[in-house]
Amino acid sequence: MSITKANTTTQIGTKFKNLTFDEWQAYGSSFGESLQTTAWSVGDWLIYGEDKFGGGRVASESYDEALKSTKLDRATLKVYASVSKSIPYDERSEAISFGHHRVLAPLDKTRREAWIKKLNGEDTIPTVKRLALSIRSQEKDAEPHILADSEILKNQQSQGKDNYVIHLTRLITNLRAIIPSMDDYERKSLKADFRDLLTLLKSL
Repeated sequence: MSITKANTTTQIGTKFKNLTFDEWQAYGSSFGESLQTTAWSVGDWLIYGEDKFGGGRVASESYDEALKSTKLDRATLKVYASVSKSIPYDERSEAISFGHHRVLAPLDKTRREAWIKKLNGEDTIPTVKRLALSIRSQEKDAEPHILADSEILKNQQSQGKDNYVIHLTRLITNLRAIIPSMDDYERKSLKADFRDLLTLLKSL
């Protein structure tokens, strides 16, 4: 649906005028498409810079320039780059979001392709959270299966409301996406941040 209302858009927002419900929805769809395109395009742009100018790795100075150019924070840029590098253009699916791809990025290629095929065949795409829970709940070589509400509830009841596994798995997933793009200083900082956790684990 084309959006024809004379709305005013600047770098700090949009002033909407007299939209119908359908036009309002159309704007939402256009935002979603733009956000997905931006995430992939920025990631691919950074990867191109790695290959063309950085010898296969974006230096910290390059990220500094990217921060100025995109006005995105460093962590976001690194996630975009990591996911884009983990999942090449030809292996991506337009049926699922960048967030879904981010969850799939740590998987090996064969496993990831099986999940993408599964998602492409779904009438209703699961949320990113449901996808992550489904992947974590299965054995590595099992047939991809999207958890039903009853299965999620059963898992929550058996694990308890404040189970650490969910938080730990989310942390590990994020670190797998970010660490490959870290420079030496950032890796040292990460190790320092985890010293207390390692000390706690050694005391068990």
